[in-house]
Amino acid sequence: MNDIAAAEGVTSTVTHLVYSHHHSDHAGASSLFGTNVVRIGHEETWRLLLRDNDPAKPAPEETFADHRTLEIGGERIELAWHGANHSPDNIYIHFPDHDTLMLVDIVLSGWAPFYGINLIAWRDARNLEATTGRLVLKS
Repeated sequence: MNDIAAAEGVTSTVTHLVYSHHHSDHAGASSLFGTNVVRIGHEETWRLLLRDNDPAKPAPEETFADHRTLEIGGERIELAWHGANHSPDNIYIHFPDHDTLMLVDIVLSGWAPFYGINLIAWRDARNLEATTGRLVLKS
């Protein structure tokens, strides 16, 4: 990470941490960054982390209700909450200058957020393509 940062002319020091939501597999061990990092999260993340009272998952110092735009290290980061989805506090994290949107934990193994798509037929078609060299899809 240090080499990549140096090549880009930026520091590799973590100054900000954005919580996508309060679950331990995303917020856990954020205490390893110590007190020299600004933790940012949705106001519900703050409430839930205070409720959990886990020293490994400190509550965010900065919160927002619906939208927040950050300017960090020359990068614009847009945070938004559009209602509960995976959890009551799961947020959208958008990097508009990179055409990148992150919404965590909404596509899980065996589940997809698409309506009207037969994923088994798609898998079978891809397997047929692998064995015959032909891809045949029927609508």
